[in-house]
Amino acid sequence: MPNNLRDDLIDILEAISGAQLSTLRRLRRAPQEKPAASSSAPAKRMSHIDMAYDILRGAGHPLDGSLRRCATGRERSKGRLMVE
Repeated sequence: MPNNLRDDLIDILEAISGAQLSTLRRLRRAPQEKPAASSSAPAKRMSHIDMAYDILRGAGHPLDGSLRRCATGRERSKGRLMVE
């Protein structure tokens, strides 16, 4: 191996090792932080139907153009439930 290539590799390894060492020292000095919860209650999981219902209710209007009434009185559009 040529001498200049060997020196270049050693320089690269030294720079990488120095960066890793400084990162480890910084992590050691940093105070341990606990992940903050957004609220005291655990997050409730939602089904896909519940998410779709919330989106449609939040929109305030059907998100699809052609509406028709189904037997249950709920609006359906191309098989999709529309919130009144």
